[in-house]
Amino acid sequence: MKPLLIVVTTLAAAALAAAGSTQAGSSHRLRVDRPARGTGARVTYVQLVRGIVAHRMRATILTDTRCTPDMMGVSHCLNRMRLANGETITVVHNHRMMDMPCLDPGEHVVVTP
Repeated sequence: MKPLLIVVTTLAAAALAAAGSTQAGSSHRLRVDRPARGTGARVTYVQLVRGIVAHRMRATILTDTRCTPDMMGVSHCLNRMRLANGETITVVHNHRMMDMPCLDPGEHVVVTP
């Protein structure tokens, strides 16, 4: 019966992924589209650590902390965002400053699960 359990678990995980919602603890990335910027990429990805993003929506960056880069030059910024529906999420933004600036408090973005 163990193979059946694995198949059922895998199918349940696939069904949750297909539903389009992303929950903290499920190790999901969110796409973040930023407005046009003078330098750096306009799209970045973040790791959701708290909250739920059910579908694409606008968000406002509330905080940007823990920005000191590690030995490899990668910052692991902790950001809180307020979604258009009023919910708040927390994400980790792993990035190199030279490639992608930090998400700025007050900045308006679009997040997609």
